[in-house]
This record gives sequence, C-alpha cells and structure tokens, in this order.
Amino acid sequence: MYTSSVIRLSFDYIVSGTFDPRPVFKQIAIKPTGDSILDFTSLNKLRLNDLKRIYGLIQIRRDRSHPNLILNARTIHTLLGHGFKMTPEKHVKIIDMNEEYVFKQANDDLVEEFLDHCHTVFNVPKQFFADHYYLDASRDSSSIVIACYKDRIVSSVRIYHREMSLGNRNVEIGAIGDVATDLQHRMKGLASKLLSISNDMMVQQGKCFGFLHTNPVGAAFKLYCSLGWCSWNLLRSTVTLNLTNNVFKEDEKSLSVQKLDFENGKDIGLIHSLHSRNLNAAIGQFTRPKSFWKNLNLRTDDRNQFVCLYFCDNDSEAYGLFEFSNKQFDSLEIHDFYVDHNLDATIILSEMIRKLLDLTKFELQHLEIRYATHLLFPVDLYRCFDIHSKSEHNDIGYMVKLLNPFMIENQRITTTEQLISALTDLPYKFIFSRADKF
Repeated sequence: MYTSSVIRLSFDYIVSGTFDPRPVFKQIAIKPTGDSILDFTSLNKLRLNDLKRIYGLIQIRRDRSHPNLILNARTIHTLLGHGFKMTPEKHVKIIDMNEEYVFKQANDDLVEEFLDHCHTVFNVPKQFFADHYYLDASRDSSSIVIACYKDRIVSSVRIYHREMSLGNRNVEIGAIGDVATDLQHRMKGLASKLLSISNDMMVQQGKCFGFLHTNPVGAAFKLYCSLGWCSWNLLRSTVTLNLTNNVFKEDEKSLSVQKLDFENGKDIGLIHSLHSRNLNAAIGQFTRPKSFWKNLNLRTDDRNQFVCLYFCDNDSEAYGLFEFSNKQFDSLEIHDFYVDHNLDATIILSEMIRKLLDLTKFELQHLEIRYATHLLFPVDLYRCFDIHSKSEHNDIGYMVKLLNPFMIENQRITTTEQLISALTDLPYKFIFSRADKF
C-alpha cells in the first residue's frame, strides 16, 4: 500500500527567484482544475516558461480570484533548486496538508466499484467493462491497481495477463488497460503512479514486456512515452467493395464454406484447434482458451456480430474470423484468416465474403473491410473484387515496454528499442487481432 500527499498553498506566499534558461526542462501542460484552484501537482520537471508562469501567477494574481495554488513536494523542491525562495507573509495559510491517496491492489470485493468507476470516467455502459472482466479467463482482481481518496476509487489501471506468439515461441506479457482517473483528481500524477506500480508488478511476475494501445494524438500517449513506452507501426488497410454490380470478377465454382457455431462444442473444438495450429504463422497473436470462442457473442453490444467460417477440401483447411461492426452490416473487420499453403487464398476469401453477404440478407451498395495489412498476404484483392477504394495507414497507438530481458530467436533483448527492432526484423509480420482487444 502506498500513500501520497498533496499540499495546497495560499497566495499569501511570495515566491521570488531568478530564471536560468540553460537547463533542459520537460514540457508539461498546465491548466486550472477549477475556478478557485490552480493545479501543478503533476509537474516532475519544469522548463523555463513553466517557472515564469508559476512566478507570474503568484506575483500578479493578488486579487485572490484564484486563492489557492496546489504544488506537490517534488515541484516545490524543483522550484527551490532553481533559486526560488518561498517566504510567508503575516497572513500565512496552508490548507489540506494531509490530503492523502492510498494506492493498492484491488480484491474481489472491490471489482464492482472498479467497474462503476470505469463506467463513470469513460461514460460507457458498465456492462461493457463487466464483460471485459467476467468473460476474461485470466481475470485476477489483484491485477487491478487503484488509487483511493477517502475510501473511494478515483484512479485505476488493470493488468491483463496474456501470452503472445512471437513466431517460434510464445511469451508471457502484461497488457495494460482501463487506465481511468476521475476528472476532479486529474493532473496529480495518479495514473503515473499506478502505471509505475503496475510496471513493478509485471516485472516481478516475470512478464517479458508490456503491451497497450492508445490514441496516438491524446494526452495518454505522451504520458506513456514519458514512462518509457515506445510505439511501433502496425500497418492497417481499409478496402471498400462496390456491390452495385457483381462483386466477384471470377465466376468460380462455389466452394463449400460453412458457418461454425460458437455454442456448439464440436465447432468450438475445431475453431480452437485451427487457431492454435496456425498461431505461429505470424507474430502478435494471443493464445486463446476455448472459453474465448464461446464468449465472443456473449458481449452485450448488439451492434457487433462475430462470424467464423470454415472450409475443408480433403486434408486442406481454411478459416476466417469476421466481425460486423454495426447493425447495417456494411462494415466488416477481418480478425483471423488462415489458409493451408496448397489452397488459393484469394478464392477462399472471395467465397467467404460471398457467404457473409448471404448471411446479412441486406441489399448493400458498398462493403467496407478493415484488417491488419499483412494478414491477407498474399491475397490479390483486385483479382476477385470490384474495389471502390483502398487505403493504408500506420497505427502508432500500439506501444510496448521491455520488462525483463529475454531471447527472440538467437538475440537477447535488453532494451525496448531492441525489442521493437527485433519484432520488425523477424521474417514473420506483426499482426494484432482486434478480437483479442483488452
């Protein structure tokens, strides 16, 4: 259990000092947390303009329209270290000296409060987070790290225990999710503290590296970068098929593609076997327990529907996992696509798309298909489809951080930069299936 104190100083303090522009300071965003409080508790290092701003706020805002300034101990130390002196006037006032946050691992009794907390912060139905937790075969309440204020959860980070394929081997990793802080308690370094605690936990658990996805243009991306996380590009493609005419350019003999049932034990066994057998065909895939398949369509979001299709010709097999992402069935994500080498991957995908269109029973004008670009190699989309448009982009929101040194093929990985380089240089291409999202 960890505690952290926040100090609030009144404007009766006079701060004076000189500014030395020579040190290199880290840029930190500064913003008020309310009408009466200016919050600087997240500042670990200060640049010149930050120092001037703090000095100016205290010296100029003497009208007391913002009477309280919040500083954490490290910020005060930094100010003093750069020549500042904090001298109280005769009406000195220090308030909320013992405002404390308690950092700890959750337990089963706190899971529901944690789910309520995520619902409040993200403004997403609670059941979404409940499904993420209760349908996870590797769930562990002690892997939820929380910050509490007055016995209430105000910030959280969850570690998802996963095993990732790296081509010729599987390694234990920690996936980070549910990073959430109440609006009133932001800019106080809570998420940074929880991520540091989570990092130490994953190191002790022997995880090889951490893995997460975030918005690459959001504030969280900058936070992760400051904590040693690094991004690498995952190439993704979006293709729109024109369905106004016959989408299929080649009039091949219809293949016997069948839909597998996620509620049928025999079908689940077949899907599980196919995925496990083809897991090492790429890097970035997570191993999946059998319960994963049964739970796919138990999620309460009825906008999404998963479909698994299977083809068999003598001893040759192929399967694909697809997800319609809205009720109009005009947007499709390809999560998995595995084809034995002696089969024509282009024809197999063509037949699976034909089957999916038959299942929708909609008269569609266009079908948008999204996928990790390397997933469909060597499929020739233009050979079988009438392509309306196609685009590619690099998603840099995928981030990793080395936790413990380990071997990839014959190379010992000791830094995050080496990890990214090794993953990039492997003969297999990195493919992360969004069906494994956390």
